[in-house]
Amino acid sequence: MHQLFIAIGTILLIGSLVCVILASNQYWQLQFELNDHLPEGEKFEPRSWLSLTTGRWSSYRELQRRVLPDSPRPRRGRQLALSGIALLLCSIVLFLLGYSRVVG
Repeated sequence: MHQLFIAIGTILLIGSLVCVILASNQYWQLQFELNDHLPEGEKFEPRSWLSLTTGRWSSYRELQRRVLPDSPRPRRGRQLALSGIALLLCSIVLFLLGYSRVVG
């Protein structure tokens, strides 16, 4: 039974990585879509999620809401990121269950 927990945990872990990569892709595509609608001097440079703490993220989101108010990408990216986190947590629980049965 513990092998089944570990196998399912591995599948969920891979699913979580796929969700996070797809969420990141949504934000990249949003940035490219936004840059297509901006003049040359106002375009954003390629960004990563690591730049969330620099303070420019809020101005970026405000600009996105103003220029592309009906874009589904932010919502889709948020859903994918939350799904990835949920799958990651489930995989951790299954790994712990699988390994505790092996050890115990």
